[in-house]
Amino acid sequence: MSLTRPEAEPHVIKVSKKPVELLGLNSSRRQAMIFNDAPHTLFVFFKKPSKEQDNWTVKILPGGYYELPILAGTPPAVFPGWVYGLWSGDSKGSCRVTEIT
Repeated sequence: MSLTRPEAEPHVIKVSKKPVELLGLNSSRRQAMIFNDAPHTLFVFFKKPSKEQDNWTVKILPGGYYELPILAGTPPAVFPGWVYGLWSGDSKGSCRVTEIT
């Protein structure tokens, strides 16, 4: 078995009135974490959302933290698809996303 050194890619994503891509498609993703640094709730979607906030998967409150779930298998993996975010407000703020590959 060949092991490679994991790489972490941190990103800061500004609050937006429209849905934003938090994570792109990445089959090499080992883990990803999202911290909501904004004063508004961040709704997380595992598909591109409409402007509505009714089809969200995860709701991250201000100051909240979320890790993508690890899927069973050999080797274990996390969701490799796109992840989008939409905030409940549009003032200043951001979220911090780190993807480990």
